[in-house]
Amino acid sequence: MKILKLKKGKVLFISLIAIVLCFLTVFSIYKHNFSNNLGNEGYCSLYVNCKTILNNMDSLNKDKSDLIPKDGIIYSNDKVLFEEGENVFDVLLREMRENKIHIEFSKTPATNAVYIEGINNIYEFDCGELSGWQYTVNDEILNVSADGYKIKEGDVIEFIYTCDLGRDLIE
Repeated sequence: MKILKLKKGKVLFISLIAIVLCFLTVFSIYKHNFSNNLGNEGYCSLYVNCKTILNNMDSLNKDKSDLIPKDGIIYSNDKVLFEEGENVFDVLLREMRENKIHIEFSKTPATNAVYIEGINNIYEFDCGELSGWQYTVNDEILNVSADGYKIKEGDVIEFIYTCDLGRDLIE
């Protein structure tokens, strides 16, 4: 049986390679675990606007006209962080509170569904008897309460004030 005799330079080189391989292995395990933890979070977009009021200023309660932004945009953020399991209402409520935008809502006891009454002090019926807040996800009006839709990565959420029960939102 022959025993290999290695020179000091080769031993050093092989040791260095072994250290680098160990480092890469540990780094890839760390990166994998870190990526899995990020899987519990994601990003969505959130917009809140009352642009339809701009075309219906004659129907708006006169004491509300100062609350309407000139462009109708109340809030706009292309990159809102959310955690797995959060719903549209969770994100809306958090973003409005963090940005000091007034929001008022109620929960229906029978269904435990959330109803958005007002955002930025603009309430249902402020622009006619068919006016109020609706929301879309990825340009679709959903038939579920804002707390009933779980957000997915890349969702585009928009709360829109309607002056005509949503008919003014259809293009």
